[in-house]
Amino acid sequence: RKLHKDEILELYLNQVYYGSGAYGVEAASRTYFGKPVNDLSLSEAALVAGLPQRPSAYCPHRNLQAAMRRRDIVLDRMAKLSYITNTQRDKAKREQPTIEPKIDSPNGWKAPHFVAYVLAQIKQRYDDDFLRDSGIKVYTTLDYRMQLIAEKALRDGITRNSRSLHVKEGCFVCIDPATGYVRAMVGSVDPKSEFNRCTQGRGRQPGSAFKTFVYAAAIEAGMTPFDEIVDEPVSFQGVGVKLWTPSNYDRKFHGVVTLEQAFVRSINIPAIKLADQVGIDNVIRIAKAAGIQSELEPYLTTAIGGVRGVHPIEMASAYGTFANGGVHVEPISVLRITNWRGDTIAEFATTATRAISSEVSQTVDYLLRQVVADPTGTGHRVNNVPEARGKTGTTNDDRDAWFVGYVPGKLVAACWAGNDDNSPMRRAFGGSLCAPIWQQFMLEAIRLHDAAARDRQHRSSGRRRSSRRAMGFHKYAGTDAEARGGVSARGGCWCPHRVDVSTASAYPWQADRIPAPGDRD
Repeated sequence: RKLHKDEILELYLNQVYYGSGAYGVEAASRTYFGKPVNDLSLSEAALVAGLPQRPSAYCPHRNLQAAMRRRDIVLDRMAKLSYITNTQRDKAKREQPTIEPKIDSPNGWKAPHFVAYVLAQIKQRYDDDFLRDSGIKVYTTLDYRMQLIAEKALRDGITRNSRSLHVKEGCFVCIDPATGYVRAMVGSVDPKSEFNRCTQGRGRQPGSAFKTFVYAAAIEAGMTPFDEIVDEPVSFQGVGVKLWTPSNYDRKFHGVVTLEQAFVRSINIPAIKLADQVGIDNVIRIAKAAGIQSELEPYLTTAIGGVRGVHPIEMASAYGTFANGGVHVEPISVLRITNWRGDTIAEFATTATRAISSEVSQTVDYLLRQVVADPTGTGHRVNNVPEARGKTGTTNDDRDAWFVGYVPGKLVAACWAGNDDNSPMRRAFGGSLCAPIWQQFMLEAIRLHDAAARDRQHRSSGRRRSSRRAMGFHKYAGTDAEARGGVSARGGCWCPHRVDVSTASAYPWQADRIPAPGDRD
């Protein structure tokens, strides 16, 4: 249809650039004055109206005096055309504008660590001038409701134990294992911290959470959860001429145990012996295939997490491989980018590869379930999360605590806690510190996940559709302080190519090895 010139002007004013990343008069009003355009004074409105001619040069954040001179020109023109009186003009000119400070750091953003993580990726593709002036919108995988749940769970858990356990920091990341979509990311207990512990630095030692890859290698080599191994004193040739004599966390030895018992109770010696038997290189190969990208050295200490460090996002992604039936899906945070007209200028897709056989993955999935379901399991604390799987991790001197786990076909998440200066905590274990944080998040997040799935099914009448969440480093007409937060609620995000993970009780290795009741312990 043909548009009236007033409609054309309205469209223009709601899309044109006003500087400081603000597109549209409403966004400009909130960016510079922190209020809706309808609440602007005559002086403020004239200042905003004068910006589109040269938005960068007149930007109040860069050159307030130039913006005021341009404002005065607008006021003079309005008086000349009789839109205002000379008295109103003179009064407006005398008004000194109070400009909202520009947000240049993540401190004022919603989901600040996720936003910074995404921005770093976008900057690899576009330069700063393009990001500032082009009006792009970045559509991401973030579920902001889950983000808020994760932030609260982490901060509640660390704050509650800060003094008694001597713990100051932590981080949390959640991924949809079937799609690789990063749903929540909290890089620090402190929202003002610009260091993202989920992704930055050299990472932290994962402790026993790394044993999952050892047992995957053992299962791949033909072993079963019911095979027996002796937990006993043992020494191995260390680096140089030194012998390495490892110990268990409780400083005890437990004699003959099954692989399942050793994994469920997180006993060190069996994991080290298994790694020695199947070859540490095979353990590393499986860990890399599952999603670990950090350097892993070919020493037996790696079997119990004695590595330089891994990032929580790697651990979540790798455990997602077991949640996904052995298929690894690379984490993804950006779905597409559009220009100011709404045209798609870039799209991003997940990549999925068969990392581990479905049979091996299914058996590891069983073991991870027993860690939670078995009352003796180190992860039993989270047993009230339906169908939860997971593994705890605690390093020497309680310097690192972990819980990494998932609910098949739904969500996988990793929680780390510790201190940035690597100082020891006080009897802080993955099962007692991180598991409750993971539990608090999952109980709420899974409800959101399930409710969204039911709603999609109801609305689509059997046809699968997708809706996406947008996040932009832009401001635009009709929005409010999301410009400060950088995140805009655009509905849920769902991918049609979900992989269904079987939760049947019969595993491949159980065909002729189902134990009689009471035999396992």
